[in-house]
Amino acid sequence: MNEIQDESAVDPVILINSLSIDDANNGGTGKRRKSKSKVWEDFIPVSSGGKIQSAICKHCGKRLSGRSSGGTSHLGRHLKICPGRPGKTMEGQKNSSSQTNPSVMENWEFDQEKSVEDLTSLIISNLCPFSIVKSTSFMQFVASINPTFNMVSQATIEEKFIAIFYKEKLKLKEKVTNASGGVFLSVGIWGLVFSPTVRCFTVHFIDENWKMNRRIISYRCAGTENDEDHYYISMFPDWQSFCNLGDSDKTKLQIVKDWGIQQNLLGVTSQVPVDNGFISGIEASLSGSKYLLSKFKLLTVPCFVDALDRLFGFETKKIIQETSRSYFCYMTGSSVRKQKYNQIISSMHLKHPSFGSKQWYLTFYLLEVILKFCKAFPDIDITDPLRYNKPTYDQLEAAEAFCKIGRPIYHAIKVICSHHNASNTYFDPLWRLRIVLQESSNKPNIKEVHDVKNMNRDFKKHWDKWYLWLSVAVVLDPRHKIRFVELRFLQAFGTSAKMYISEVRGKICELFTSYSCHTRQKSILARTNSELPREVSDSYSLRDTNQNYNELSGQGKFKELNDYLGGELHLQNHGECFGETFAPANDAAFHGEQVYRQNDDFDILKWWKDNESTYPTLAAIARDVLAIPGSAVPSEAAFDDADERARLFETELSLQTAEALICTQSWIS
Repeated sequence: MNEIQDESAVDPVILINSLSIDDANNGGTGKRRKSKSKVWEDFIPVSSGGKIQSAICKHCGKRLSGRSSGGTSHLGRHLKICPGRPGKTMEGQKNSSSQTNPSVMENWEFDQEKSVEDLTSLIISNLCPFSIVKSTSFMQFVASINPTFNMVSQATIEEKFIAIFYKEKLKLKEKVTNASGGVFLSVGIWGLVFSPTVRCFTVHFIDENWKMNRRIISYRCAGTENDEDHYYISMFPDWQSFCNLGDSDKTKLQIVKDWGIQQNLLGVTSQVPVDNGFISGIEASLSGSKYLLSKFKLLTVPCFVDALDRLFGFETKKIIQETSRSYFCYMTGSSVRKQKYNQIISSMHLKHPSFGSKQWYLTFYLLEVILKFCKAFPDIDITDPLRYNKPTYDQLEAAEAFCKIGRPIYHAIKVICSHHNASNTYFDPLWRLRIVLQESSNKPNIKEVHDVKNMNRDFKKHWDKWYLWLSVAVVLDPRHKIRFVELRFLQAFGTSAKMYISEVRGKICELFTSYSCHTRQKSILARTNSELPREVSDSYSLRDTNQNYNELSGQGKFKELNDYLGGELHLQNHGECFGETFAPANDAAFHGEQVYRQNDDFDILKWWKDNESTYPTLAAIARDVLAIPGSAVPSEAAFDDADERARLFETELSLQTAEALICTQSWIS
């Protein structure tokens, strides 16, 4: 099974250190003879069975062999280059950052139970097989670190895992049930080797501390559409029953009820196609609720990432295929060129593709490598000539035209899929993509590279569904507010901008009125619409929006909203305005590495936390709107056809255990 790397995984260094032991700390009675060498003044001896097994440097915490058969000369050599001693080199400073603090080691006490917990957390965080504890090489590794560590059985690790699973599930369930604002649900869909579908249910909400939470609550198989696959699936004892269970509307509704999110549920983000029966079932279950949300339909949000992927279509143009093939041969036609090609690959800042990557992304990545290679080594034909000719200028132009559209799509997907980004960040990259698509329509020979006409048509169709809530999220960003939205719409739509601006103002007024009446009740964001439409409710029609807004403002009912919208913008650190973030930084956009300048230091959730008492109604709106998920696709698989975590269903683990392992990894990260 492939291991899944996760930034939040338990550090193996911590695990190794937790297995360390000193007889004195472990209650041992063995005595060691006094070491005569002065080198021991700089080391902490670690004994086992009355004999020194290793030595820990007091300066940098590095562990070295301390056995008498090996002498002490290697300890002296270490002291000469020790990064923790006075006069250490810059290289030593870099290496010392990963070493153990010697003060910690001096007070170290071995804890067998804690070590087992760390080992279990390591397995969960990296989705390792439980059978790793039976691996001979793993046991040898642990024994070399601490010969007296009592290696536990696989059954013990599984018991520990189950305990952690139920503990973390209870904690998350309580957190979701008691959420200060609303909760959104996303449903992702994946395929496996035998083509059964895997559905991933994730909850999204902003907690009482104004922290973004995106946690998987169910990850299960949902059947297969291919009749031939049933033959293979039947070989797995509980696969078919698990698939049938996971794909029924009744089971999906039960997941929602088991987690207690139906009371706070505001909307659902799903990949195409949307399960209308599932949505209707949830709405029906809300009909008897005591909360005001039960009177309205759920907000259903299409998966932005799914829509962006489909812009490229399913067929690559002939000139792009030829360019990819010819330039690959051109870059790898000799050992010198291949070395330079590998240098370019290692320096790319794009996500490295895999065999499971989407076709458009594999093509985009290779074309970006081609462009960067040509820019970095313009004279390579002179220094390392090939027998065959260099690819044509038209092919290079085609590569640039393809990447010009691929870059903003890549950037938009990265932003929208991020676990930490709130919905206020979605407008910027999508607007940039809109501009690039429109500009590309006028490029000569663009039809040979992209079907831009259809791309613009499809994007407009999605934009008409997206723009209203994207704009509301931007208005709730104190750096931009309504003025940014008005400016962009005026630039893009001219005389038609008034309609778009009125709709955004109408939605803000409507939300503010609703929330101001129910600030002490559960959030009711989903009251307004069921599909992200462009229509405004009857009480706030386009012709009445400005009139109602002015009347309510005059009556003081909108004082909080007026104070916020009329107040000063929150200035960014470098004095940039939001509109300028679209500009590419010099030629970096040539190879797609840093297409946009953004102020990553600004934390919008912290701003609303700090200003909640000043704008209580708007803060309640922000807590819900900023939690709207734009994607049902996890960031780890944003450019892939399948989620690697789904491979767990192809291992020896039971399907229920595989699901629990994936969920627990999401909870403890």
